[in-house]
Amino acid sequence: MVDRGRIVRRVAWLVAAAALIGWAALALRPKPIPVEAVAVTEGPLEVTIAAEGRTRVRDRYVVAAPVSGLLGRLRVRRGDWVAAGQVIGQISPLPLDPLDPRQKSTAEARLRAAEAALREANAGIDQAESALALAARERERTERLVESGDLPRQGLDEWRDRETSARQNLTAARARALAVAAEVDVARAALLPLTGRPTRAGEASLPLRAPTAGRVLTLHQESQRVVSAGTPLLEISDPAYLELVVEVLSTDAVQVTPGARVIVDRWGGDQPLHATVRLLEPAAFTRLSALGIEEQRVNVIADLLPEERPRASRLGDAYRIEARIVLRETPRALLVPLSALFRRQEDWACYVATPDSTLAERRLTLGDRGERYAIVRSGLQAGEKVLLHPRNDLSEGVVVTAGP
Repeated sequence: MVDRGRIVRRVAWLVAAAALIGWAALALRPKPIPVEAVAVTEGPLEVTIAAEGRTRVRDRYVVAAPVSGLLGRLRVRRGDWVAAGQVIGQISPLPLDPLDPRQKSTAEARLRAAEAALREANAGIDQAESALALAARERERTERLVESGDLPRQGLDEWRDRETSARQNLTAARARALAVAAEVDVARAALLPLTGRPTRAGEASLPLRAPTAGRVLTLHQESQRVVSAGTPLLEISDPAYLELVVEVLSTDAVQVTPGARVIVDRWGGDQPLHATVRLLEPAAFTRLSALGIEEQRVNVIADLLPEERPRASRLGDAYRIEARIVLRETPRALLVPLSALFRRQEDWACYVATPDSTLAERRLTLGDRGERYAIVRSGLQAGEKVLLHPRNDLSEGVVVTAGP
């Protein structure tokens, strides 16, 4: 007869052994590693160049002093709107300083000497005219004698030369008289502060007018002072017509073409502004980077779209901006995050979380790369989950727990 108790004990031992083995297997099984994964999707991609820049008024007018003189206090302030032709200030000739006795005596002596030289020059003109008249009469008399055969031809040539020389001497005498007369005028002008009425500040003032309608950007001269001709006084422009000046590396500038889209971020508004590239300046310049490295940079000039000007009215001249210049656009492509990529020899690779929660390494062929994503030509399919920021201790076949 079968011993049922013995059978029950054996079954119990077998169940306990199986449970022990299962517990040991679970205990020795590697724990899943939590990782962050996202699904590969399709979407648009923009290849851009990000750089800092500034705003700049497109048409800037500098009003300068047309003559030297005493500039009165300007009638405008920074930020004032002015009309074309509006009087914005006055500039007056400087008052003449009186001469001291020594300067007066010297000036009077120079005037007397100049007047005496003028009388001498006029006398020289009289002598030259007399000499010319005598030479002309002798030449005419000699011509008659030569025609009658009483004198040889040689005598006529001599008097003709004398007449020509006398005419030249008369021309020189008249030129000297003109030069001496100018010296007399200069000597008389030196005595004007004494002989004439002194000029007062404000007399015969010249009005300064705005060359165009616009807003006063800068005042170079705010107080009354003496200025020289050509001294900058103020700057006027219409801030509604702003252009963007974006500094890019010369190696990036060769990829930018006129008409490219520009997206302006971090300018102070809630939404980005949009512009288009108008031109690239033909010359580069040297700029030190934050690390102290010399870089060759080029100014890219862009114009805001007309519909953006109302929102950009809060911007002024030389405001800082951050811009992205769009080089290429792909409307639809398979995209993988750049943070999921790593190098494997000469290829790009990523880890894919398979349905059985293990990792699989994939070699990829990439296309254009943007700021956050790259185009996948081969190696992935839409919907597959790729690991973000893969760690060095991960490898193919590792069990993971993929989360968002």
